[in-house]
Amino acid sequence: MLDTLRNWLHARKLPEAARQMAALDSAGLPNLDPGPDVVIAAATDWLCWAQDLTASGDDGVARDYSLIDGWATPYPKITGYIVPTLLRLAEIQNREDLRARARRMLDWFQAIQLADGGFQGGRIDARPVVPVTFNTGQILLGLAAGVRDFDAYHDALHGAARFLRDSLDPDGCWRSHPTPLAEQGDKAYETHVAWGLFEAATGSHRGRATARPACARYAGP
Repeated sequence: MLDTLRNWLHARKLPEAARQMAALDSAGLPNLDPGPDVVIAAATDWLCWAQDLTASGDDGVARDYSLIDGWATPYPKITGYIVPTLLRLAEIQNREDLRARARRMLDWFQAIQLADGGFQGGRIDARPVVPVTFNTGQILLGLAAGVRDFDAYHDALHGAARFLRDSLDPDGCWRSHPTPLAEQGDKAYETHVAWGLFEAATGSHRGRATARPACARYAGP
């Protein structure tokens, strides 16, 4: 009974839009599948809003949207892998507006890249501002797409790749620049950083040579 009362009081404090969404969620999934084209269009629109309506007005993509607090500040990491998504959509749908959006994101990366070539963890307003291995690897995916599509952003790409190359331990693990927002220790998901290096290694074996030990470390015997 007490939990029910708490939930009722909490719901009363929610904005009207949040209460409407809660009611829709409680009704369950719709009976009709709108089809992939409708879903892709809706998701693309959402990404556009997430760039245009960030709390700080930057050209990155907001970390999230809250029905209570609105749009958050941009998250460099997720913006990194949204760039190739938008460029692929732009190619398929012949949409120059999406290419322009991706370019704004890439220009933003150049503005926020740290002196050592790395990128910070968390949202753009997170503190402390320190370079983080995983986040740099995800942004490298976007920079590699920018190099391929625009023949630009070479310096930013090489800076990020050098940061990852120089901080890789001999046993194939990145330990020097962990995120301060998670528990410490080796992470298997760092192999996703290696993907960024593979993408950055277009026409060169150096990036691939750096990425292989990181993949091999978690591949098992």
